[in-house]
Amino acid sequence: ELRVWSAAGFATYWILPRLQALQRLLPRVAISLLPTEQPPSFGKGEVDVEVRYGTRDEEGLINLEIVRPRILALASKRWVAEHPEIRTPADLPSVDLLHERRRDDWTEWFTALGVPFRTLSGPRLGILPAVLEAVHRDQGPGLFPEPLADEHLLRNNLVPVLADAPRLRPYVLVFHRNRADDPVIGCFAKWLKDSLEAFR
Repeated sequence: ELRVWSAAGFATYWILPRLQALQRLLPRVAISLLPTEQPPSFGKGEVDVEVRYGTRDEEGLINLEIVRPRILALASKRWVAEHPEIRTPADLPSVDLLHERRRDDWTEWFTALGVPFRTLSGPRLGILPAVLEAVHRDQGPGLFPEPLADEHLLRNNLVPVLADAPRLRPYVLVFHRNRADDPVIGCFAKWLKDSLEAFR
């Protein structure tokens, strides 16, 4: 068994659509995928690997960078049409933004682009799939890692609010150092990195 705990957005929009390909690669391994924002306890033996956005600083754990994607500000076509005043990143703090559980991502996004701001408004929606649903319902712009937004852009559901898309934190594969030579974890890590090659 390969027990994978993963950030909800990454599990839902990247691993899940490719699960059959992964299973063909590991035909004798039972894959267990848990989309969650809660960090698992490696010490309790409840997980083999964790896929997370941003590194986990904890003794005994290895953080293997998978990809450091561009972060896109996306909104519905209707929202963009109704907000012609949004022309530069500096215009965005004036509108309600859609946040995940924390507001760190928008803060990091504006900081990376050198945009000053005082406060950021808008609801906190917990996880990326909830942000995506709100964006589809014309409730404002949200931030999406490029690999997870790619399918929705191809379907023409969403559009970039702006062309700016800085690279912020990486997605990493976390596992205990005692499992560093585990061939199943190594195969899973290579599959992840290969599948994301276009976004490096």
